[in-house]
Amino acid sequence: MSFWNSPDLQPAKQNRFRIVFTPRGALAEQNANLAKNAKKQQTKNTAQTTGLASTAKATAKAATPATPPPGDYWWWAKSCTLPSFEIGMTDYQLVNHKFKYPGMLVWNDVTITLVDVGTKTEEIMNVLNLAGYSGGASCGSGISKGSFNTLGIFRIQLIDSNGKVKKSWKLDGWFYKAVRFGDLNYESDDLMTIEMTLGYDFAVLEPAGGTTSDINLSQAAGTTQAEAKTRQTQLP
Repeated sequence: MSFWNSPDLQPAKQNRFRIVFTPRGALAEQNANLAKNAKKQQTKNTAQTTGLASTAKATAKAATPATPPPGDYWWWAKSCTLPSFEIGMTDYQLVNHKFKYPGMLVWNDVTITLVDVGTKTEEIMNVLNLAGYSGGASCGSGISKGSFNTLGIFRIQLIDSNGKVKKSWKLDGWFYKAVRFGDLNYESDDLMTIEMTLGYDFAVLEPAGGTTSDINLSQAAGTTQAEAKTRQTQLP
């Protein structure tokens, strides 16, 4: 039966997705400090502009939503590519025939385009620094792949019209492969975007049917890898 003949079936749509990054440990703490400092600076700037600090605080408080979206959701993500893989092939010739055999499977990179909002550039650089990049004249020990994975969990979720998770891809062994912080142009009024390319070992297709509360995203900061794996196995 075709999907358009059944009211209970919904085809997947490209605009129904979300990027979920669950920061852990030092990264979660640094991101929280960045957000706190940015909010203080915004309140200070507003107070200086109006000349009335009390009015600025009251306005900022009134503008703050009662239930803000979880910080793990990258709502500023504009687009992304889903995981994909390629399987190598080897030919063996026997007389006048060639026989083809599958070889090694390689997962292709994932590219995410983000709108530059707030302190997102600083958060990306925080990940890079915590992964081992020291920059400048300091040599350091170099960038470690293991350090990336201890900083958080990457998921790409496909959702339905009610926000229920239909599919979820988890990137194991992820790391920054490339980051472009956008272009500047006096003739353009477009939003600034950040293009991020992630390399990873393999992708895991997690069970469907979960909801936004099933992963306990806001509670994942600071958990150990064993706890994260245990929670993953409990997904419906």
